[in-house]
Amino acid sequence: MKRMLILTLMVLPLFATMACSDHDERIIAPEKLPADVTAYLNTHFPSYSIVQATKERELVGGPEYTVWLSEGYKIEFRKGNATDIESTANKPLPDTVIPQKILEYVATNYNTLQIVEWQIDDNGLSQEVRMNNGLELVFSPSGDFLRIDS
Repeated sequence: MKRMLILTLMVLPLFATMACSDHDERIIAPEKLPADVTAYLNTHFPSYSIVQATKERELVGGPEYTVWLSEGYKIEFRKGNATDIESTANKPLPDTVIPQKILEYVATNYNTLQIVEWQIDDNGLSQEVRMNNGLELVFSPSGDFLRIDS
């Protein structure tokens, strides 16, 4: 009996890990993207084509979509909103995807640098941009500068 209890205690974490695996990612056809994701892409990236799209099932918060565009852009969506936009080719992001207050701060204080990534944290408590030299700036949800991230 003791041996069975020990075996159960050893195997239980494995099953718990497998059961808590909270995502199931799969490639989807671009036409299977939700309308709000497609509208966002058409508004901000109208001349780029979709190279690949994935849908990841999350237990909390619903599905997440990731879209890779021609010209080296990767955009992640949660609940129809962009949460992470990255230039994988280190090219500047379109100004239209960056909140205006953040654009103004960067133009005033880092006018020789370009924003190559923007993201909002999972809880919506901060926004972060990465510049083409690797500098990372953290902003409040309303776009107020908070700090340089190390």
